[in-house]
Amino acid sequence: MGFSYNKLGQPSNAIQSYLLSIDAYDHPKCLARAHYNIAYIYDTFSHYEQAIEHYNIALSLTDSPAKRGKYLVARAISYKYIGQYSEALNDVLEAQDIALTDIENNRRLLYNAYNQRGLIKVAAGDFGEAIEYFNYANDLGLHIKSYVNIGLTYTKAEEDQKAIEAFTNALAKKQNKDQRFKTYQALGELYVKFQNHEKAAQYLKMAEDQYDSLLYPDGDDIRLFSTFGTFYKHSGDSAKSIHYFEKSANLYMTLEEVKSELLINAKKMELENTEKQFYARQKAEQEKQTALIIGGVTFGVLLLIIITLVYVYKTRRNRVERMKEDARSGIRTVLNISDELVDTE
Repeated sequence: MGFSYNKLGQPSNAIQSYLLSIDAYDHPKCLARAHYNIAYIYDTFSHYEQAIEHYNIALSLTDSPAKRGKYLVARAISYKYIGQYSEALNDVLEAQDIALTDIENNRRLLYNAYNQRGLIKVAAGDFGEAIEYFNYANDLGLHIKSYVNIGLTYTKAEEDQKAIEAFTNALAKKQNKDQRFKTYQALGELYVKFQNHEKAAQYLKMAEDQYDSLLYPDGDDIRLFSTFGTFYKHSGDSAKSIHYFEKSANLYMTLEEVKSELLINAKKMELENTEKQFYARQKAEQEKQTALIIGGVTFGVLLLIIITLVYVYKTRRNRVERMKEDARSGIRTVLNISDELVDTE
């Protein structure tokens, strides 16, 4: 159900659904998957601290090396976005080691580890090393996103001609709709920068043709229409420029509203969970006190029984001793009488 809510653009309901599944099931595999899905939603909306919390729980619950590698790569992305590059790199290296123990069955994990290692290097400004790792990923031949990432890296390094070559190379590969969108968009932005209006218009239009109106937008969607606004501004078409800038602003506001709603609901759920934990601790404390009282009463009763038994035992023993003493006294009396009789005779 959580997956369906997420597809419908209702991330808060999706998280609530996953939390309900966590309360309902106790199998570690199910719990790990639920926490991973919650983390992924938080990650999507840039709530990286919350994402990391749930990735941590998911990692603590899984005993599958492949799943652990997947969760590590995902957590590395969150660490990267909050600037914790050493933590991100540690996660990627561990995932890479897991993949290298069985490359044949973990090729996708190894690809993702190399690709994320490249992205971490980009974020840290190490563009040369980043491209090296993207090429390692390319050698596995699983996905073309690392080709696109090479172009984006050259763009960040302001090596525009190499970026165009990399994007052109990416277009020659088999791409899905999302990757074509990113590639056309990147090329359009470069040609806007070059003020080559003809090619800019060509690639931006191709990007718009690939654009899907997602249930909730991301930064690429917002940037696309902002780039359109800039392009038409330079082209002298004020009406279209304003139209696309407004579209970009509206998408930004939509995204911020969804992010704010998700964060508010996350805090609310956190408070509810804290309240549940408080009442659970209170109940446990009450049960503990009750157990102590019952234990104290039981101990008192047992002590009373023991005291009574000891008293009864001592009383009986004293009675037996008196009886013995009386018997001994009787015997002595008889003997004394006998002695007296003998003496009399």
